[in-house]
Amino acid sequence: MAGLLTQSSQNIGGILPHTKSDYDWIRDRLRIITDLGTRVNDGGIVNEYSCHTALKLISVSYYSTIFSGIVRSPRQREMGYDGAVYVDLFAGSGLVKVRETGDILAGSTICAAANSHGFDYIISVEKDPDFKLALESRLAKVAPSGTFSVIEGDCNSCISEVVRMIKRKFKNPIVLAFVDPEGMEIKLSTLASLSKACPSTDFMINVTSGIPRVTGLFQKGNLSAGKTLEDYYNDDAVNILAELELKSPEKKYQEQIGKILGKKVGDTIPVVEKGDRLAYNILGYTRMTQGGSRYAQSFSDIRKRFRNTDGEVVRNILDQIHNRGIGSLTSFMS
Repeated sequence: MAGLLTQSSQNIGGILPHTKSDYDWIRDRLRIITDLGTRVNDGGIVNEYSCHTALKLISVSYYSTIFSGIVRSPRQREMGYDGAVYVDLFAGSGLVKVRETGDILAGSTICAAANSHGFDYIISVEKDPDFKLALESRLAKVAPSGTFSVIEGDCNSCISEVVRMIKRKFKNPIVLAFVDPEGMEIKLSTLASLSKACPSTDFMINVTSGIPRVTGLFQKGNLSAGKTLEDYYNDDAVNILAELELKSPEKKYQEQIGKILGKKVGDTIPVVEKGDRLAYNILGYTRMTQGGSRYAQSFSDIRKRFRNTDGEVVRNILDQIHNRGIGSLTSFMS
């Protein structure tokens, strides 16, 4: 993994040149979400995931900072946009416990809310009532009172409530929507509803690596799996099977999202569990075509930073941050 320590001259979101190695950049971003986790940690309920999840959280933290810095600028206000809104459709408890190390990290909504530029409003959706209450309490530690709401429910059922909440507060907002289901729980029609109601919406979407498993179940006659495929892709299940013979699941999803957005801009960010074992892809899409390189380049920047990184690298960095020794650090520095 020698490439992890190479210098890069690419632009960060079109704003600042890279002056850090990939390893140092990831370590600094990981320290941010670790410190945030400590800040909001109340000893209560948490979500628990493996080390590679930190890469997803780094992606949210980084892109939301670039996004808010541009959207909340005076120029955007002059162009008629009146609000920067963050929407998290599978929000969780606000804290993530790393399964392998026990470390506590800020969850996606907390990462977005605490970015250095902030949002005018944050709407999170969480179906678990205990997680919902925990998230509300933790959000109050990083976001001003009256600038956030947490809705209890299934995002597919309450997307109209999300839209109404946005419309009541803003006439022409720019929205960043983070979509992070455990598997294939998100319906493409849900994203279409949000996109139609708020045309200036950026999406960060976790596309599961478990699609082939569901496809296999449908091929064996499982009609429920077929319905899941149809809701997920907004297409006929038989047509989905035919297309997946010729293209990857994420490519098919990219095309469907492209139809909703009208124009595909952005990048695919692979999140690797270990070695070459893919955990999932994060698809990044933006409608912001005017000066859009600053947005779209940010997705590409994350992908390049993660090119030689997996959950094992994250674990090593966490050990370093918490002074647990550098372990096998030399194995990926050489």
